[in-house]
Amino acid sequence: MVAAGLIDQLVELNPQAAYPVFDATPANPTEAATHEGVACFRDAECDGIIAVGGRAPIDLAKASAVSVCHPGPLKQFAVIEGGLTRITAATVPIVAIPTTAGIGSEVGRGAIIILDDGRKVGILSPMSSRGWPSAIRC
Repeated sequence: MVAAGLIDQLVELNPQAAYPVFDATPANPTEAATHEGVACFRDAECDGIIAVGGRAPIDLAKASAVSVCHPGPLKQFAVIEGGLTRITAATVPIVAIPTTAGIGSEVGRGAIIILDDGRKVGILSPMSSRGWPSAIRC
């Protein structure tokens, strides 16, 4: 997205604002990339996340939004680990701009992430009837 100039076009919509760009999303989002995204978010004192691309950046944005307000390893939020009820409404807002057709990640309640232990898990939140948790500052 960066190389194609799409991020520059997005930033040009509001040139007075400073937008940090995290462009290290792996093809399959990981817990490590989530921690890097959270660090970028905190370093820049962001108040929301804009995800541009396909499933990977959108799922990474969801995992990062949860991790900003819910410290600890992502495994505690994996459905297979009983994490369904551990995600509260405290998260940061996400704007998803899908650039591929048919992925549906922008409207889904879950994210697929590869944990540090190598497992590929679903992180799911029932906090919103319309998709990912409501935008409430933590």
